[in-house]
Parts: sequence; structure tokens; C-alpha cells
Amino acid sequence: SQGAVIKLDPEGKLVYATLLGGSSGSAAYAIAVDDQGNAYVAGETGSPDFPVTPGAFETVFPNTTLNVNGVFDETGFVAKVNGTGTGVLYSTFLGASTNITAISVDESGHAYVTGSTGPDLPVTAGAFKSSAGPASGFVTKFNRTGSALVYSTFLGGSSLALALDRAGNAYVAGYDACGSFTTTPGSYEPTVPVTNCYYGIEAAYYIAKLNQTGSALVFSTFFPDQITGIAVDDVGSVYIGGSTTPAADFPVTPDAFQTTSEKPFNYYSIATLSKLNRKGSRLLYSTYLSGNDNDLTQGIAVDRWGGVYVTGLTASTNFPVTGNAYQKTNIAAPIQAYSGFVTKFRFSLELRRDLLGY
Repeated sequence: SQGAVIKLDPEGKLVYATLLGGSSGSAAYAIAVDDQGNAYVAGETGSPDFPVTPGAFETVFPNTTLNVNGVFDETGFVAKVNGTGTGVLYSTFLGASTNITAISVDESGHAYVTGSTGPDLPVTAGAFKSSAGPASGFVTKFNRTGSALVYSTFLGGSSLALALDRAGNAYVAGYDACGSFTTTPGSYEPTVPVTNCYYGIEAAYYIAKLNQTGSALVFSTFFPDQITGIAVDDVGSVYIGGSTTPAADFPVTPDAFQTTSEKPFNYYSIATLSKLNRKGSRLLYSTYLSGNDNDLTQGIAVDRWGGVYVTGLTASTNFPVTGNAYQKTNIAAPIQAYSGFVTKFRFSLELRRDLLGY
């Protein structure tokens, strides 16, 4: 298998499609695009001949021993593809046991990646956390040419999602064994919520804001249930997309869009959207987004006007849709299959309250 990069125009027509890989397995898990239309792609590869570029940060495949399956263990890669899909501007390996799950790029063209890694991740001087056990979340920032690290640090747990603010602070969401992740005093949930460890699920989800140099946490907090996406607006408010179940005491706010769930059983999944203030100390709003069957949030984004976009999967026959929706009924629901959904929440007064420091 190989990674693929595909670009469509505003009408959905193919602009380019290109493969990215070597003679063994490769997978692209994350993508970001800069203002010039360059695509930043990250994932993992088991190919020693993966197309890295001269002068890149790590040009030699780091794994030299075949595993029990007779193939090389996979390592992370980061590649920058030009705006026409005709060439790779840089491509590099990252660590010997790194799985990259998310990538973001700032206005200056620095690529930030996160995921899970082993103790062999290259870390920089002054990093927030310079060592880790067998597995750990991490954040790595590359320079604009992919030739060096601006910073690289362990974080703990397993990192899933990543977002950046205009100042270059990195916001990471992930999970860890109950109680072991580093949180900061005054954060929304400095200790593990009981709901994170129900029914034998020994995982606590977290949100962490890392400073511009990767040397310290600005804030770090646990969160009551699963997180699959994170976004940040222009004032630093944090938006979290995730899911919960009826069995969990998820903190829905009183004036939320949807305050109750129609799930018939406690193990059903409920899509959620939540917003924290810019200090990570208070929940501004939190809502369900679901119908009568399984619903899952998979991605989240916020625009410059405060609109929040949520995407995911639903098996519900009564998932909330608007009157002018492109597809008003879930045609997959009768066979208990999933349809994709896209939901936009409009600007909220909570943004104004956050600006005032409430």
C-alpha cells in the first residue's frame, strides 16, 4: 500500500492525484495545506526506499532489523508536496517507532506533527519532556524546509489531534492511563473524571496547550469523555469534538443545542461538541449532537467568524438536519449502516464572553 494525495477544485473536479510511498507499506494519516496550496502530509512507512529528499532532517530509514513478519517496523514520515502535485519540496523520516496521527502548519510554513512514539524520538534541548517510556504522545515542529527541528518534545499518553493558534501555541488532544497525565493547577479538570474510567475503560482524555517553544504547558486538563477532534479560534478558545454514551455523566450545559439523548441503551454512542475558554479553566458550552442510534464525531473546524463545523458518522434515523439540507434522510439507517454528516453551529455569544475574560 502507498499513501495518496488528492486535490479537488471548488466544483469537485480532480486537479491532481499522486502516490507517496516505497516498495513496502506506507499510509498517509494526516494532511494540512498552506496559503500557497502546498500540501503537508504525514503518516508512517515501512519502506527503506521511501522518497526522502537530500538535506531533510532524517534521510536514513531508522529501522534496520526485520520483525517477526519478515518486514521492517514502520516509522513516521513528513512530506511537503508542491501546489501542483508534481514534486516533493521536502520529505523526511521521524524516529524509529513513530505513528503520526495529525499535522498542522502555521502561517510561516512550519509543520507541527503529533501522535505516538517510542523512546527513540529525537527531542530538542529545553523540551517540556525529554524522556518517555515504551510509548508516548509527542509534538514535533519542523523548520520551513524540513531540514531541522525547531522543537520536539514528549508529551505523555497517546496524542490524537492537533491545532494551532496564531501565536504558534500547539493544542493537543489525546488519552492516557487514568491519572498519569500531567495537568496544570486551575484547569477545568485537573484530576481524572470518574466518567473516564467507567466499565473498565482505563483511559482518561486530555487537552494540553504547549507554548511556542515546546518547553512548557500553558494549560493541561482532563476531559470527561472521548475526543476525536480539536480546533482553536482567533482568541484561543478551544473546541472539542468527541463522543460519549448515556452511561457517562457528560457535562451538557443548560442552554446547549441538545441537552438530552434518545439512546435506548447505555452503550450507544453520542456525538458531542464542547468549548473551553482560552485559559482552559472553564467550560463555555457543551452539547449533544445525536439521534436514536450510534453517532460519532470525527472532525472539527472553526472559521474566523466563530462558526463551528463538525463532521462524522450517524446511524440515526432522526439525526438533527436543517430544512434546506442537501440530504434530509439517512438512507443507510434502515440497515444499521452509517451515513456521513456535516453540521455547522453558528457564532455564539460565548465567544464574546470569552473575549471579556469571563
